[in-house]
Amino acid sequence: MAFSRRRFLALSAQGGLGLLALSVPLAGCRGPVYPPEGVGIFSAKEATVLGAAVEALLPDRPGMARVRDVGIVGAIAGLLGPINPAIAQDFRQLLDTLDDVPLLSFSLTPFSALGEGDRLKTLEGWGHSWLALKRRGFQGLKKIAASAFYGKSETWHEIGYEGPWVGRIDVGTGLDNQGPQPPLNPNILLPFEG
Repeated sequence: MAFSRRRFLALSAQGGLGLLALSVPLAGCRGPVYPPEGVGIFSAKEATVLGAAVEALLPDRPGMARVRDVGIVGAIAGLLGPINPAIAQDFRQLLDTLDDVPLLSFSLTPFSALGEGDRLKTLEGWGHSWLALKRRGFQGLKKIAASAFYGKSETWHEIGYEGPWVGRIDVGTGLDNQGPQPPLNPNILLPFEG
């Protein structure tokens, strides 16, 4: 049986609409509940998805700070906000894709409505996907989550980091306790005497 071009395009369109219809929650099903407002550059929905993803990637461990308690979504918003808006927009699009297109993860349930174990399986599936775009999205999410979490001062003692040296330890760089240092070359940086 030979397909005509018209028949091929019609079947492709029907298949695409079918996939789109399966990825949208059914009208009678209750979708995930999002908080009333967003955090920083993230909408309420994006903040919920990001929080769920970070909690799956960095689970609670005894004796360590909890992801919920350190304000991880706000920390990530603080990292992404001042940089190139296109990068922040791409990250927000990644969060929307993770939640809105569950068929990419072979599921009919949005990411934010999954249980903790299923969220981790979904993210690990993205990390081992044959699609490079999914792998890159997973790696970016994982790296920024770890950077924001371990960049918070509440988590430093857990990894043996005492904090920045500047202002705490004299490393011979001319801190206030040493007084001003003269320039190495007297012809450079001399004050104007006029």
